[in-house]
Amino acid sequence: MISGEKVKHGGLWTVLFSLVSLAWIFPIVLVIINSFKQKAYISRNAFSIPAGKAFVGLENYTRGIETTNFFASFGWTLLITVGSVILILVCTSMCAWWIVRVNNWAAKLLYTLFLFNMIVPFQMVMFTLSKLADMLKLNTPWGLCIVYLGFGAGLAVFIFTGVVKGIPQSLEESAMIDGASVPRIFFQIVVPIMKPSIVSVAILQAMWIWNDYLLPYLTLDLGKYKTISVAIQYLKGGYGSVDMGAMMACLVMAIIPIIVFYLICQKHIVQVMLVQSRMIEDRSLWTVQCAVHAQPERGRQARSGSIEPGRKAGLFHIRIRKLLHIFAEHVLENRHVNHNHGAVAQNE
Repeated sequence: MISGEKVKHGGLWTVLFSLVSLAWIFPIVLVIINSFKQKAYISRNAFSIPAGKAFVGLENYTRGIETTNFFASFGWTLLITVGSVILILVCTSMCAWWIVRVNNWAAKLLYTLFLFNMIVPFQMVMFTLSKLADMLKLNTPWGLCIVYLGFGAGLAVFIFTGVVKGIPQSLEESAMIDGASVPRIFFQIVVPIMKPSIVSVAILQAMWIWNDYLLPYLTLDLGKYKTISVAIQYLKGGYGSVDMGAMMACLVMAIIPIIVFYLICQKHIVQVMLVQSRMIEDRSLWTVQCAVHAQPERGRQARSGSIEPGRKAGLFHIRIRKLLHIFAEHVLENRHVNHNHGAVAQNE
């Protein structure tokens, strides 16, 4: 779509998506409202505003923290989530890069296994998993991180593989000519380009692991460790009684961290996604300019022979800055052209 062109029926779409958004967040608002009401009033009328005798202030929050030992559960949940997400991102991004660049029968077989991991339902393996976790001593928070790696690797590898295919291989070859090692190429060239997808996968995995109930319940030694999801279930008493006020308060406290994390990461995705899409669209031009720009350095290396390690590091950083400068100029040039096309279309 040309810049400046109006969307057809823009007002109708705005109203439609606004209604969908309100319907989507209504359950969250309902939980927040009921977290300030007495238990009896929640059961009587869950949609009423807390006022008068129904309003209890922070009493539900205090009771929920004391009953569930909330801060200890929060700490274990945070440890499991952060550890699992970091483990998934590091291992799967490296694996996806290897699959795309090697591209032999072993890489294709491994990629197929990851896809199969996405297809198999969790219910098929949950009882076997619980038994193996006890046998292998994985019934701890750090052991659970390894279990989450197995379940979260399929989707992450699938996403990262598509992203790596859009990265020009000539950029990595130029860095290799400058003497960069394989780990350095991955962490200083590939990872920055993959940044938007890494953040997206981190959000998906963090939301899943933070809110997960069944896997910690089946795996962890509940006498020592409880996540927030598991601890909240202990608010259920005998004969079906449930402390709804404390449960609602604990749910609100559990929701806040993941919402803050999402908002922070979403801002980062919006800033970087445009650059990545431009690079994928203009892959051919980017590859040609990288190859052309690499010729002077190759000639100097051929004339001077071997290069000292310190010199290699300096040339590597200079090359990366120059290549990124070329790409930035190209993106700005395309933006200027699109802006001019939009202005001409509006005048017509």
